[in-house]
Amino acid sequence: MAFLQTGFEILLMLVGFGSLIFVHELGHFLAAKWAGIRTEGFAVGMGPHVFSWRKGLGFCLGSSEKRRREAMVKFLEDSDDEFVKFRETPMKKLRLEDYGRISDAAGLGETEYSLRWLPIGGFVKMLGQDDSDPTATSSDPRSYNMRPIGKRMVVVSAGVIMNVIFAAILFVIAFMIGVKFPAPVVGDLVSTMPASDAIATNADSLGVDSAAARIHPGDRVVMLNGKPVDTFADVNIAGAMARPGRAVSMQVERDGLDEPLHFNITPAKDPATGLLGFGITSAASTTIFEHPKDDVRTAISQVVDVDMTGIEPGMRMLTANDQSISTYNELNQIIREGDGTPVQTRWSAIDKDGEAIGQGIDVELNPLPAFERMLAADAPEEPTAEESGLIGLVPRLMVAAIDDSSRNADVLENGDVFISIGRIDYPTQREFREFVGNAAGRDVPATIERDGERMDVTLSVSREGRVDLFPGYDWDSPTIAGVLHSMKRVTTTGAVSTDAEPRATPFADAELFAGTRIVSIAGTAIADWADIRAAVRAATADAHAEQGEAQLSVTVQPPTADADAQTMQVTLASDDVAALHALGWSNPLPGGLFDSVTTRRHAGGNPVLALRMGVEETHNMIMSTYLTIDRLFRRSVGIEQLHGPVGIIHLGTRVLDRGFPWLIFFLAAISVNLAVINFLPLPIVDGGLFLFLIYEKFKGKPPSVAFQNAAMIVGLVMIGALFVITFYNDVMRILGS
Repeated sequence: MAFLQTGFEILLMLVGFGSLIFVHELGHFLAAKWAGIRTEGFAVGMGPHVFSWRKGLGFCLGSSEKRRREAMVKFLEDSDDEFVKFRETPMKKLRLEDYGRISDAAGLGETEYSLRWLPIGGFVKMLGQDDSDPTATSSDPRSYNMRPIGKRMVVVSAGVIMNVIFAAILFVIAFMIGVKFPAPVVGDLVSTMPASDAIATNADSLGVDSAAARIHPGDRVVMLNGKPVDTFADVNIAGAMARPGRAVSMQVERDGLDEPLHFNITPAKDPATGLLGFGITSAASTTIFEHPKDDVRTAISQVVDVDMTGIEPGMRMLTANDQSISTYNELNQIIREGDGTPVQTRWSAIDKDGEAIGQGIDVELNPLPAFERMLAADAPEEPTAEESGLIGLVPRLMVAAIDDSSRNADVLENGDVFISIGRIDYPTQREFREFVGNAAGRDVPATIERDGERMDVTLSVSREGRVDLFPGYDWDSPTIAGVLHSMKRVTTTGAVSTDAEPRATPFADAELFAGTRIVSIAGTAIADWADIRAAVRAATADAHAEQGEAQLSVTVQPPTADADAQTMQVTLASDDVAALHALGWSNPLPGGLFDSVTTRRHAGGNPVLALRMGVEETHNMIMSTYLTIDRLFRRSVGIEQLHGPVGIIHLGTRVLDRGFPWLIFFLAAISVNLAVINFLPLPIVDGGLFLFLIYEKFKGKPPSVAFQNAAMIVGLVMIGALFVITFYNDVMRILGS
C-alpha cells in the first residue's frame, strides 16, 4: 500500500511539474500563432514520443510523422494539380516550406501535439527556428526568421511571462485557501552559530540586563533588514542570501517588552546545511506531529517513558499545571522552573479551526533531571560537537530511536548501547559522528550492548556519512564514554559561555578510562546518572551556599578486567558548583514529537488582497532566485544545494504531506524559478535567444552562424553539466535520506 501511495504521489508531482512546462510552452505557442509563425510541433517533455495528436490523423502511439508522410504520399498520388511535380521527389529532400504546403493541402494539421518520455522540459517547433541549428532558416513568409524582430521578441519571452502569470494565479489560489507556514518564532539557538552570541544594540535604552539582551526561545522575529517577516522561511532565506561578511539587522519582539530588541548578526556557514545562517531553529507547538511518513518521530514516540495512552497524532496539549500553553518552549519553561514534581497536562483533539473538541485526556509528565550542555575546548565550531553530561563526564552513546526504513534497522534496536565502533572504545556522540562521517559509503564493525549482552555487528554507512539512527545517551548506567578535559558550557538559551578561556574540568587530571563506572560519590551508592547529579548536588550544597569550591570523594570501577575500585578526591571550582545547582529539570517529551508553531497566510476570502499577496510573493520569489544565482558566484551557496527535476519531484512528494495548499504554493515557487532560469542571458535558453534578437535589432542582421554555433555548443555544455550535477545531487539526497 505504501508503494502505491508513493507511486501516486510521484505521478501527481509529474503531472504538476508537467503543467508548469505545458504553461511555459503554451506561452511560446500562443505567441507564435499570434505572430503568424507556422508552428510544426508542441511538445511537453523531451526525448521519444509517448503519444501524439495531429488534426486529420488523431491520436498516435509514438510520433505521428510516419502516418503524416503516408497521408502526404497518398495525396500526391491522387493529385492532379500543382503538387503533381512533387510525386517523384523523396519526402526527405523537400524544402520545409513545400513540405508544409503539401501537408496543409492534404488536410493535415500543421502542428503535432506530443507528450515525451522525459519530464525535463518541452519545446515549440517553429518553421525557420531551431535552437540546435542556426542555419535552419526558411524563406517562407510564415517562418520565424521572416517575422518582425518585435514579434519574435514577444514569442521568445512569452513562455517566461506565462510562467510568471501562472505563478501569480497559483499564489492567489493558495492564499485564498490559506497556507500554513512555520511562524518566525525562535525555538532554539545553535551554540556555535552567531545568533547565540548576539547582544541587542538597544539593550541599555530598554533597560534590560546582559542575559535579557540576548535572543531567547519564544522571541518572534518581526523585521530583517527593514523588511517585515511573515514566516520562518523568511529568516532562513535572509541568512542564506546575506552577503558574506555583512551583518543583517534583526528585530525581535518579546512578551513583557514594549519595543523590539535590535540585533546586528553576521550569518555564518551552517555545517548542517552548507548555507549561511543565523543558527536559529523554528519553535515547536504543543500539537503532536501528524505526518505519517516521518518515521523518525514515530520511533521517538515509542521510546518516550510517558504513558501516552489515548494521545494520537494531531492532538494538542492545552494546559500544563493548569496554565494555558501553546508552544513547546512554554512547557519546557514550566518544567525547568519547577522542583521536579510531576506536571499535570491536559490534551484534546482539534478541529479544522484549531478549537478543542471531545473530552480531554490527562497525562502526567515526570520531569527528568537536566544535565549540562558542554562543548569541548578542542571541538570544531559545529553544533554536532556539543555533548551532554556533568562536570566534564560524558555518558555512553545509545540508540535512542531507529525506524524500520533505516539501512541499519536489521542490526540495531532502540536502546542499544555502543561499546565500540571501529577502533574507538565507548565513542562519545562527537567521536561517533566524526568516525561515521569519515567512513562514508563503507561498512564498519561495531560492538553493542543489548539487554546486558554484548554482540558484534556491521553497520552500513551511507555516502552522506550517515547510519540513519537518532542518537541519545545511556542515562540508566553510571558508565562514562569519556571525559572532557577542558570545556565551555552552553546555556539554556543556546549561547556558549563567555569565559575568556575554556575551563579545566574537575576530572581533567583523574585519568579515567572510557568505560569507567561511577560506584559512589561522597559515600552515596550510584545506580544511574540521576543519582550522580543528586549525590554531587547534595555533597556540594554547603559550598554552593558559601559560593566557594568543594572537595568531592568519588569511587570508580575501571573497565579493565580484575581491576580494583579506586577512590579519588576531586575539586570542583565555585563556577562548577554554581552550574550544577543551576540545573533544573528537562522535558520527558522530545521536541521532535511536536509540529512547528505555524502562522497562516490567508487573504480572508478577499480576492483583491489575495491578488496583492500573490503579486508580492511572485516578486519576492523572482528576487530570491536571482539572489541565489548571485550567491552561487559569491560561493556562499554551494552548487550541491541545487535541485534538478528528480529532486524537485522527490521534494514535491514530501510537500504533499502538508496538504493541497502547500502543493499549490510549491508549484507556484517552481514556476517562478523556471521563469527566471529560462530568461538568464545564456545560450540555448530564452534569455540567450532574446539577446541575439537585441543584437539583430541594432546590427540589422543576426549574429554569424559560426558565433551561434559556438554559443549553442557552450550552452549545451553548460546545461548538460548543470543537469548532471543536479541529477547527481538529487540521487545522493534520495539515497542518503
